[in-house]
Amino acid sequence: MKAVGVGINILPHASRELCALGLEDALAKVAVTTRDIVSITASASTSQRAGRALAGYDVPQFSIHRGDLQMVLLDAFIERAGADKVITGWRCTRVDYDGGEAIAHFEDAYGKSLPSQRGTAVVSAEGIHSVLRKQVYPDEGPPKYSGINMWRGVTRWKPFLSGASMIRIGWHIRKLLIYPIRTISTRKAQLVNWSAISKRRYKARDWNRGAA
Repeated sequence: MKAVGVGINILPHASRELCALGLEDALAKVAVTTRDIVSITASASTSQRAGRALAGYDVPQFSIHRGDLQMVLLDAFIERAGADKVITGWRCTRVDYDGGEAIAHFEDAYGKSLPSQRGTAVVSAEGIHSVLRKQVYPDEGPPKYSGINMWRGVTRWKPFLSGASMIRIGWHIRKLLIYPIRTISTRKAQLVNWSAISKRRYKARDWNRGAA
């Protein structure tokens, strides 16, 4: 497995669950623990919330590279379940039921059938194009396009404000989010995630479309 992706904020309601699983220290080592949130409105007014317990929560908020989060979760799973329980390259095609058991059917990346697996439950985490969701809701159709688009990336940048600040400029359909997700080893720079959000309806999704 390789770490891929850009940034993600683990907000307190999600952080609480990960901390309850004993992952707070592991996350704190690779993430930036959000120290304050700065909001700037369209009229240039500014508000700020500070402190570890942002918005009254008793758990931290983490800004982290998605790949780092994936590796923390992978390491924790291997430690508790064993490396032999991590199997890659299997694509679930459907689930059948046999009494009190679920039977998951698989194929590899080339369409070759792989051995079916039995269990008390099957948990799907396939995202919006889930094959198993289509099985359960065959007439649902594709996801509805809201017309809200996001352009995002990461940049090496000098620490700004507190060095652990999350900045939100604008609101809802016109918004810019900026926050550090990783401190570079020299500690003179950070990997900073930025997301520009705007409502502009296109005819089709295109991951390579320019922002103009």
